[in-house]
Amino acid sequence: SAMAISPHPPLWSLRSHRLKISVICMLAMYCMINMGASLGISMVCMVNSTGFEVNRMKESISMESPIVKGCSIEESDEKRRGYEGTLLWEPPMQSLLFSAVYYGGLLTIFISGSIADTFGPKKLLLGAILVISLITVLAPTLAQTNYWLFFVARIGQGMAEGFIVPSVNSLGSQWFAPAEKSSMAALYTSGVQISAATSPIIGSRLCGVNLMSGWPLIFYLFGSMGVLWLASCWFFVSDSPRESRWTSIEERQFLHNSLQTPTIKRATVIPWRSMFTSPAVYACVFANFTMYFCTAIVLNFLPLYFKEELNLSLKRNGMYSIAPFVGQIIAKNLFSILADRMKREKWMSNTATVKIFQSIGSLGTSLILIALATLPSCDRPSIAVALLFIYGILYAAGIPGFFTSMLVIAPAYTGTISSFSMVSAQLGSAIAPNIVSLISYL
Repeated sequence: SAMAISPHPPLWSLRSHRLKISVICMLAMYCMINMGASLGISMVCMVNSTGFEVNRMKESISMESPIVKGCSIEESDEKRRGYEGTLLWEPPMQSLLFSAVYYGGLLTIFISGSIADTFGPKKLLLGAILVISLITVLAPTLAQTNYWLFFVARIGQGMAEGFIVPSVNSLGSQWFAPAEKSSMAALYTSGVQISAATSPIIGSRLCGVNLMSGWPLIFYLFGSMGVLWLASCWFFVSDSPRESRWTSIEERQFLHNSLQTPTIKRATVIPWRSMFTSPAVYACVFANFTMYFCTAIVLNFLPLYFKEELNLSLKRNGMYSIAPFVGQIIAKNLFSILADRMKREKWMSNTATVKIFQSIGSLGTSLILIALATLPSCDRPSIAVALLFIYGILYAAGIPGFFTSMLVIAPAYTGTISSFSMVSAQLGSAIAPNIVSLISYL
């Protein structure tokens, strides 16, 4: 058969265009997270937290909570250096800005996947990254001009972000063979962890720069990176191997055979009823809600947690904030290679492999977050770093878990299924900052 005689061009090769596609997708995720997280990173430097009563619970916590009890305040001048902002945004206003991106995503993400599957993901990716880059570059001006103008821009940013993950997944379903999907998904989603591991360090350094108050430089740098990414996508990405001028005949034939092209073509009719009644789709939906709920809290509030609760300096804040993402980027690639091996060697079925890894991810992260809320203190911040590193390792099991399942349930409709899942992910992400704000005032 064609499958039997078709050579298997190596994936991990400089000649592999599907590897290049994965790297470009990784850089798209990197830019998206950089620009999305720029507010969380810079918030500690933007806001004048002494210009208002930080929050009412602070006073009672300072008397009762083991987190701040016994903390030395002798180094407070050194520790507050770089934290002197000018914007008078109270905590609920800050949480609303964090949530705005997720509200925007809810407006577009439900339709973005089916649009990607129907018309092709490349154009959507180019348009979305362009919009986010422009909003990011304009963010410092908007923030200093009018809070509500900035809030509306953040909603617009979220609307554009809603197209990215379904488009990347739709692209991946056309470019990666079934036995390679966990490895490639791990590679291209590594952009999230690379961003989250490097942006706090970059941001904490830029916050301390005297030029333009420091923090606007974070937005300018990350927005410029997005513009540079557009060129790589424009020249090297195509919606499928058969449309690519960079793909070898051997690689194109291999992908044609392994993806069974007649059944994995661009979708023209979406089977909505089957999707709405599929238990597998609902499992993806719920897993996305819980995992992204946790991600929103860690990504947006970790710098504030280190500043307000553990009393860390700006430099240590940036260093400590990378812990969970270093754990993730190491573990996710190892887990995914193992998962692909388990499927290739027939040790377990695709379904059993996904369920095992997702169980590790869900149960493990839950236990670590409970420990994180109870064990660290400002005189023992290293406990928080260790817990966050372990959290990252366990969270990474979700890539060969729920994330891989989105790519294999129905490859022709991957973008649409991603949209379903990401709607719940956006809901979890939008709810998380508001719950944090609510708990802060209880």
